[in-house]
Amino acid sequence: MRYLGIAYWREKKKHGDAEAWLRRATSVAPDFAAAWMGLGLVLLDNGKPNDAIAAYRRAVEIAPDNAAAWAGAGNAHAQAGQQESSVEAYAKSLALNPRAAGVHMSHGHALKTVGDQESALAAYRAAIAQRPRFGEVYWSMANLKVFRFEDAEIRAMEEQLVRGDLTDSERIHFSFALGKAYEDRDDSAAAWSHYDAGNRLQRPLVKHDPLELEKRHEDIRTVFDREFLVRHAGNGHEAADPILVVGLPRSGSTLVEQILASHSQVEGTSELPTLGKIATSIGRYRRGDVQFPESATELEGQDWRAYGQRYLEDAARHRFTDRPFFTDKMPNNFPLLGLLHLILPNAKIIDARRHPVDCCIGCYKQLFAKGQNFTYDLEDLSHYYRNYDAMMNHWRSVLPGKVLTVHYEETVTDLEMQVRRILDHCGLPFEASCVRFHETRRAVRTASSEQVRQPIYFDALGKWRHYAAFCEWLVEELEPIVAALQEPDKAATRPT
Repeated sequence: MRYLGIAYWREKKKHGDAEAWLRRATSVAPDFAAAWMGLGLVLLDNGKPNDAIAAYRRAVEIAPDNAAAWAGAGNAHAQAGQQESSVEAYAKSLALNPRAAGVHMSHGHALKTVGDQESALAAYRAAIAQRPRFGEVYWSMANLKVFRFEDAEIRAMEEQLVRGDLTDSERIHFSFALGKAYEDRDDSAAAWSHYDAGNRLQRPLVKHDPLELEKRHEDIRTVFDREFLVRHAGNGHEAADPILVVGLPRSGSTLVEQILASHSQVEGTSELPTLGKIATSIGRYRRGDVQFPESATELEGQDWRAYGQRYLEDAARHRFTDRPFFTDKMPNNFPLLGLLHLILPNAKIIDARRHPVDCCIGCYKQLFAKGQNFTYDLEDLSHYYRNYDAMMNHWRSVLPGKVLTVHYEETVTDLEMQVRRILDHCGLPFEASCVRFHETRRAVRTASSEQVRQPIYFDALGKWRHYAAFCEWLVEELEPIVAALQEPDKAATRPT
């Protein structure tokens, strides 16, 4: 039964059958640790981290000396957002098997998330000691953002990169890490060379169809027009708990989230997939297999409230406090704001903005763990940003006052004013702790985790200028959007 469950899981086709067989195996043989571990693995893959924690807990009860079981428990706690427990589980695994490079890396990720950068670096370096060609670990170090490589580490990466037997993944990770290393040394040409090489290798490995994206956005705007929104208004769930922060990656959205999560009434969660899953599910069991957004035209009065309730229930799995409000910082939610408005009309929305070229170059320098497949080609990035801008213009037109736009440049140059704007929009009283956001201790899982643990700094303003020679056409493509910016957003990033 265990082997059959694992076989189904490896096929990536019958996730339900895989889980069913492994549950059956643990029922028949409740002391079979390997079956519990297999079940935990499948549950994690099926998006059930809390159930996976229970499965791995049973595995380590049966086999407390099994390093892999403790590592699996670490993975489950991490996915569930229980980062402190994740750190502890990985530490127990490494005490049993200190040679596991991958567990050292995962331990480093968990330590980074809880804000222990020094220990995270030690864990990453321990992983490299076990596996010198472990490019992903070097990128993890670079992804701390506030960290700078030592000369010996740069030489080690360069030596690895000239090897002829690296996998594409290893070569990509080394390229992005070296890009960050040379950027920190103000060698923009060398940095761009490595970033560009990494992106050119990564783009063929991911799926992104710009025309499909554009068509989907057009369809959403056609369905969720002013008349449709007015006709279905008042049917959603009355809860005002969620505060959505949308935008593009590297736009300052984590800073906005950290400001909000520093308030006594707001819980910071993470990038929740909830709204996207709801959009996909609408119409799944209706005749004709109509897809979103067309499927939304078939919804009736109580359907909107039911989907609002589903959102709240799913989001609750990511919450650990009784604070009345919570953030959802999934940047890709921006096309779904009309749907959100109808299922949760009292939810608040903040659009985190950064100078368009700065935002696109920031994305191009970032190797994402998953998703954001539009970021590995400058033409894709330009197209995506223009579609994002068009979509947000649509929501401002059909839902006036619903979305608060927060510009990164204004936040950096006048923090308290922007904090007050954000809190006023969310109906929250001012608290000085939101201005001292860097003092808030909480788990942050995004690439900006270490940056939002620092006081406001100005280094990121206009950083695209360092690479202006390599992206002149991108500047021209985005010029109409840049021209529409208000000061100081434009002035703070104007080339000199």
